[in-house]
Amino acid sequence: MSTETNVYENISPELREELAEMLPVFVRLLNLIKMAGDAMTEETAAHLTVKLERAANLLQVLDDERLPRLLNGLLEKGDILVSLLNKVTVLEENGTLDKLLELVQALGTVTDALTEESVKHLTGKLLPLVETGDQLLSSSVVKKAPQILDAVDKTVLEMKSRKTEQLSVFGLLGLLKKKEVQEAVQFGTALLKNISNSQTK
Repeated sequence: MSTETNVYENISPELREELAEMLPVFVRLLNLIKMAGDAMTEETAAHLTVKLERAANLLQVLDDERLPRLLNGLLEKGDILVSLLNKVTVLEENGTLDKLLELVQALGTVTDALTEESVKHLTGKLLPLVETGDQLLSSSVVKKAPQILDAVDKTVLEMKSRKTEQLSVFGLLGLLKKKEVQEAVQFGTALLKNISNSQTK
């Protein structure tokens, strides 16, 4: 007891006054802490714990050294991002975005529905088409298509500038003597013959 008395006596009068003024505030603080403790239920404690965990996660993210680089990148590409967001907004407003999402979902459904057997069946159906396309692309007709189209364009221009004349029988016989007309007739005859033969097979 004498030690406590000695300590109290060693405190200056000014400090004693400050302690006396602060004592009610300290008592109120202790009462508030006690009231908070009494009011704390398991539910509120769990809720507070979740809030604190989220705050800790946020602080961890803010402390990440990659965050400044990310923010700088976003600021540098800000105009591009704004333009992209504007385009997405337009797509959303005119309904295109919804249609794209529906298409993606439909493709996902089709992909999920494809079994090994259905893939084999589909491949069997498509293979002849691929072979036909390959034959078509390697044919001489396709290779000469640019020349044929050029000749057609020239012919159309010539026919526009030329006056239409009626051909007599003698004029027609005269045309048949021309080499290119004979070649065209022979080609047409051979083509009709081959088409007829392919249909009878």
